[in-house]
Amino acid sequence: MTKKKKTCYEKLPLPKWKNNEAGKAFWLYFVGILLQICALFLPYWTIVELVEPDVEHKLWVFGYEEGFYQEMGLCVFIKFCIFWALAISLVCTLASFKAAKIPGRKDKKVQTLFASLGFFGWLFGILSMAMFSPGEKGDRATTGPGFFCQMLGLTLMLGGIIVQFEAGNPNNLS
Repeated sequence: MTKKKKTCYEKLPLPKWKNNEAGKAFWLYFVGILLQICALFLPYWTIVELVEPDVEHKLWVFGYEEGFYQEMGLCVFIKFCIFWALAISLVCTLASFKAAKIPGRKDKKVQTLFASLGFFGWLFGILSMAMFSPGEKGDRATTGPGFFCQMLGLTLMLGGIIVQFEAGNPNNLS
């Protein structure tokens, strides 16, 4: 009798899920949320002026630097989109955690509903990234680590959405 080798994922001290697909969705959402929160504390853009090439300006989500950033009203809209992307992701994380630990009869409807809601949250996140760009004054603008954290966090969120659609399938229960 041969023993089946455990994969790296199976060796980790993770909780045992009754619905593995919902458990995968939970982890994708959870890590995505952490990366999106990290993006708030890292610079999105680094701008080097044409006139003073030795001076770098770093732009954060919650920073406002006159001349290198959008109008104040647009800054409020970007923060609004980021907030809703994070809030919806958190709600979807809780729904996938509930489905992973205590699966129910209505999970097919509920998980599909939350995954659809998650997609709208993902759209808010993508919209915030599209709107967050430096103004016209800077000469060279390069993306910073905050931009990449947000992008990776939203990618994991989209993965969680896709997996959460499958989490409601009754065949996934162990």
